Amino acid sequence: MFFCNLFKLPPANFFLGNGGILYPNSSSITTAQIGLLNEELKDATFRIDGSNNVSFALDTPAYTVSFCNSSTITYIIDLDGWFTFQGGINFMKGVTNCKYIYLPNIRPQGSIRDFASSCNALLHINLEGFNIIKGNNLLYNAINLKKAYFPDAHTIEYIGTTVSGGLKNCTNLERLYLGNVTTLDTNTQLSIINNNSTVGAFYGLNTNCKVYYNSVFGVGDQRAWNKMYFNTYLAVGDIFTINGLTYEAVDSGAVEGQFNIGGKSVSQQKQELNQRINADTRTGTWSKVRSTMYNDFTLMLDDVGASGNTVAITYSGLANVTYYNSTFVGGDNDIGSWLQGMRDIIGVNPSNFIEVNLISVNAPTSLSYSNLTATTVDLDFIAPTPNANGTDAFEVWVSDVTIYRKLFEYDEISLSGDTLDLTEVKNDIGSLSGVKIKIRTIDGHMNFSDFSNEIILP
Repeated sequence: MFFCNLFKLPPANFFLGNGGILYPNSSSITTAQIGLLNEELKDATFRIDGSNNVSFALDTPAYTVSFCNSSTITYIIDLDGWFTFQGGINFMKGVTNCKYIYLPNIRPQGSIRDFASSCNALLHINLEGFNIIKGNNLLYNAINLKKAYFPDAHTIEYIGTTVSGGLKNCTNLERLYLGNVTTLDTNTQLSIINNNSTVGAFYGLNTNCKVYYNSVFGVGDQRAWNKMYFNTYLAVGDIFTINGLTYEAVDSGAVEGQFNIGGKSVSQQKQELNQRINADTRTGTWSKVRSTMYNDFTLMLDDVGASGNTVAITYSGLANVTYYNSTFVGGDNDIGSWLQGMRDIIGVNPSNFIEVNLISVNAPTSLSYSNLTATTVDLDFIAPTPNANGTDAFEVWVSDVTIYRKLFEYDEISLSGDTLDLTEVKNDIGSLSGVKIKIRTIDGHMNFSDFSNEIILP
């Protein structure tokens, strides 16, 4: 075969599940094999196991074209961050059978579009290296994903004033950790509040998802906002009054306080109004108003605080305009405007917005097992004394012969004595003999404890 002594090869740092046959020291890598086209891979040292799982060692950064639309890849793991991703790359779009993505040292460059969109089999993802969450359709349609953990992210940033997707249709997401995000510009907040089926950043999010947020999005970020809907042609002379400022429809030649509608479709007329609002340099009752638009308008005041709630929208000459509320809202709420949008428009349970409190967590002890069957086992342990955040769950880690289970949590349980279903492990490796299990505590703010002792199933 290709290697006479595998033990002399450099440690692998990139793993690809069921990636197809590759040839070492070859420049003939094709998209039909794994979707990679890059000169840096010519001299990589490849390993292929009996199941066509590919691993290789890199010592210089490489850039991917994409793994787009592969139906064979089941996992992708880049331990050292050798692969970087530049703007416009559909990195994992449509990789329909991929269950595990582990990129702990990834450093995206530029706008990342369709990073892992339509990975509808995706169960686990680790993107700890993401410090800026940006781009379109980041995890769009990851319908089986339960946990999105972004501990290094400090900024959510989108291009322009609209956002396509983001975490759209993550319908089974149970935990979304954004605890270190402290920066969203006004356009980003507008885009998130604008959640609709076309562009909503969190549209379709599981309404029982727990959203962990930073304290800066508490009372200090109370930007009053509203939404405005109309689906009829505007006529010359129609007037909107927003924040004490008037915007009048004119046929052409608009100056500040006017917008052109001549010869435009309904959508073009609305876009013109949107652009004129954002270009307006006038100061209204409560400073400037910002706008974003995709089928409807979302409006937000630059000023914060309860005073913004007194702003109303009025109009003259139109009979078919509706608003989210008769006046602006959110200026006196206890969470930031983008969280308000998730709560009030998407319907996320208010009790599931959790302001993170970073404190130590006590570990479970004396882990043991009972009632072992061919596919299940009961886990017994001494639950720790809860910290001030309380105990939310116990995260179960399973170690077997698969690379991905060394890197991802397997499940969560609630109490000592709970039954763990290991059917997936059994199907992968044939039996539960030799499988190692350990657990750790998750407190009420998604802080983690150290691990318990590890047990080995006979």
